[in-house]
Amino acid sequence: MSGAPSDTAKGIEHRLLAPCCWTETLDRHQSPLATELRAEVEARVDRGEAAQAIEADLAGRYGPRILATRSDAQFQSLYVAVAVFAVVALGVVAVVARRWTRRAPKAPAARVARRRDALDDRIDAELAEIDG
Repeated sequence: MSGAPSDTAKGIEHRLLAPCCWTETLDRHQSPLATELRAEVEARVDRGEAAQAIEADLAGRYGPRILATRSDAQFQSLYVAVAVFAVVALGVVAVVARRWTRRAPKAPAARVARRRDALDDRIDAELAEIDG
């Protein structure tokens, strides 16, 4: 077995889950199906087949769940979605904060002074009489 350690049969088996229970990787799981798949992977590696081709074939047969590890390329869309969500959330916070500051009450000095009428004059006169 030549090539990088990840291209060996053991490397491939370590990156694949046993499709009978989905709890352990092929290199550790003991079941008839896991034993059969280990033998298949070893035979394909001995024939010189590329690790990616073997993994892609098994993922095609058993679904992407068989891949115990994901490449960075598979998470790229997740990173983009999180970044878009963060930008949108910051935009919403900015809009809400702007609306709240617009609705804030004006300072008391900015209020228009109330006009006096005849009743105000009468009350002032009566208070002045009481105060003597």
